[in-house]
Amino acid sequence: MGVSNINYIELKNCIVDEIHLRENVYNINLSSDKEDWQIDTFLLAKFQNNLEAGNISLGGLPIDGFRVRRRRIDTTKLQDLGVTSLSQEGKFYFIDTGVKSGVTYEYQVSPVSGNIEGQPFLIQIAIDFDYWWISDATYTTNESYPLFANIEVSDITINKQRHVYDDTFNKYPIVSYGNQKYKSGTITALLIDSFMEVSINYRQKVIDFINNGKPKYLRTNEGDIWLVDTHTCSYKPFINLVEPLSSVTFSFMEVGDAE
Repeated sequence: MGVSNINYIELKNCIVDEIHLRENVYNINLSSDKEDWQIDTFLLAKFQNNLEAGNISLGGLPIDGFRVRRRRIDTTKLQDLGVTSLSQEGKFYFIDTGVKSGVTYEYQVSPVSGNIEGQPFLIQIAIDFDYWWISDATYTTNESYPLFANIEVSDITINKQRHVYDDTFNKYPIVSYGNQKYKSGTITALLIDSFMEVSINYRQKVIDFINNGKPKYLRTNEGDIWLVDTHTCSYKPFINLVEPLSSVTFSFMEVGDAE
């Protein structure tokens, strides 16, 4: 029998060897052989002579953190995003700054103890956001800034490597093309944070981030994502206002594959 939307399981007055909850009830092996973790597994509780069970188990080993991997549901390519540590409350948080709007991703989260990795927990998340973002692409910080207020974007140039050879004896020059092909442009936006607040401290944080020389993800609400270098940053304060409002202008250049 298939039961959907299971929120919890309560067992009373019974002897249980193993519980295996899966999404696809029509593809379950009903033989006496037990199945290992499958791609559609929600819960695999083995109760190996103790009451420890569930999706995060390392056989009693202390959990140091969780390894996070991601893939688009329409591809098989799995990207390793790194390991996040536990907070003092015993929880973990991971902010993924490298996703496209309008795409559903599957995340694989596995408990880690030293060099030992446990069985993964899978979850699908549909991504949707309303404006442009500039975010850290190194996953070493959680810096991510919205670009939504009075945003102006220049024409986005597709730069193609091209050489013209004029020193020939032919009537026409010879033209050849290299492998380089990257996008570049310029962005201007008001410096207003996600809570609709403005401050000199926020302005400085954004300017320092743009100028830090590290790769960044530039994402649009239409589903574009570029791995970029940002440079030539300037800002313009608006005088005679009660709030310290400023606009920032910077150039960007694509430097690698974002996916």
